Amino acid sequence: MQAFVSDQSSAFNSVVIGTGPDFTVVASLKLPPGSWVVFATVALGAATSALGTTVVQIAFQLDGKLYGTAVQSDFTITNTGGSISGFRVVPLTSGLVLDVPKTLEVGCVATQNNAVASQPTTITAIQVESVARN
Repeated sequence: MQAFVSDQSSAFNSVVIGTGPDFTVVASLKLPPGSWVVFATVALGAATSALGTTVVQIAFQLDGKLYGTAVQSDFTITNTGGSISGFRVVPLTSGLVLDVPKTLEVGCVATQNNAVASQPTTITAIQVESVARN
């Protein structure tokens, strides 16, 4: 059994989330062949002072291709007492089976340009004997 973690806490560069059509990659982790249960904690923050709500879709990708269903979340930028703020954490979980090494990515796309930026995002992959859907 193996486990891999992609932790951006020491070498983080924020990325502004684009409006697509391609997802903006905010974190990645190279995985060897095997069966994996994968988790990501995707953190997003305000990239602008434009107040309001934008919708963000977040998904796993394998070598740049969408894997599974995207999670949709509203992201709101507010002004409270003269302080612009907006922050959201979205969890992702999936299982996957790889025959060859691949890069697992977390990608995001927003409905409003330049409104949302990535914050440190962690991906964890734990190797298991098998992955089955019920």
